[in-house]
Amino acid sequence: MDSRPTVQFVRRLLTRNTDHDWQYYGAVDSYFGVLTREEYRAERLDDVARAALLATGERHNAAVFAAIHDHLDPSFSPKRVLDFGCGVGRLTLPLAKVCESVVGVDVSAGMLAEASRNAERCGLSNITFCQSDDSLSSVNGRFDLIHSFIVFQHIPRDRGERIVAGLLDRLEDGGIGVLQFTYAHSSLNPPSWPRRVLTMAYAKVPLIYAARNLAKGERVRRPPMQMNLYDLNRLIRLLQEHGCHEVHLRFTETSHYNSDVYGVILFFAKRQRDLSEGLHLEGADPASRSQT
Repeated sequence: MDSRPTVQFVRRLLTRNTDHDWQYYGAVDSYFGVLTREEYRAERLDDVARAALLATGERHNAAVFAAIHDHLDPSFSPKRVLDFGCGVGRLTLPLAKVCESVVGVDVSAGMLAEASRNAERCGLSNITFCQSDDSLSSVNGRFDLIHSFIVFQHIPRDRGERIVAGLLDRLEDGGIGVLQFTYAHSSLNPPSWPRRVLTMAYAKVPLIYAARNLAKGERVRRPPMQMNLYDLNRLIRLLQEHGCHEVHLRFTETSHYNSDVYGVILFFAKRQRDLSEGLHLEGADPASRSQT
C-alpha cells in the first residue's frame, strides 16, 4: 500500500500553504470558494444559483467601468485585460463581453476548469485561462486593464506584494489597474484577543483547523480562508515607484469570524507626473518647503 498520500496529508496538517487551500476549493467547492454563501455550496448548487453568482459579476464590472470613466479616463475602452484570481470566471466572463481579449489566471486548476466550462456555456472564445504562480510566469505580454477583486486578502502579504509588483510591470503605459485589498479590522467591532490567537493558529497549523472542522461536523480537509491585511503605505509606494501617479479609491467592508474587516479598491492609471511640482497650488513652492 502506497503511504505517500497519507504522508502528504499529515505534512499539510502541520504546515499551511494557501495554494493547497485553493486547490481544495477548486476541486471540491469552487463556487463557495468564490462567494461564501450557503446557496453556492457544492451540495446545494444548481443552475439558478450558478446564474445568480455569475450575474453578480456583471454588476461588479459595470460599477468598475463607471468609476474608471468618472475618475480616471472617460473614454477608457481596454482591448487586452488580465483578471488575476479569476476563480470560476465570475468577473472574467463579463470582461470578455466588452474587451477584445482577456487572460484569466488562478492558482487553482479546478477553478480554471470550471471557468473554461462557463466560458463555453456563454459562447465566449476570447478568453485564455492559465495557472498562476508568484512570478506570473505563465502571463505573457502587457495589458490595458489589470483587475483583481477579493483575491489578495487570501494571499499572505509578502507574497501578495511581490505579485502586485509583477502585475504593475505588465500594465501598459496609460493603462488602468483595479486591485482590491483588506487593510484593517474595524475599531468599532474588533476581534477579541482570544479570537485573534485562534485565527492565527487556524492559519498557521492546519491540524487545529481540522479539529475544528471535525467538531462542527464539516469536512476535515476543508481549509480556512485566510484574511490577510495589507499595509496601504507599502501599496501606495509600489504604485508610485511603478509610475502609477493617478489614484482613486473606494472603500469595501466584509466580515471574518463575525468581526468587520475594512478594505479598499485602488483604481489607478499608469501615467507618470513630475511629482516635484506638486499640484501647482497658488503660493506653493516645493523647493522652498524642502529647505525649512
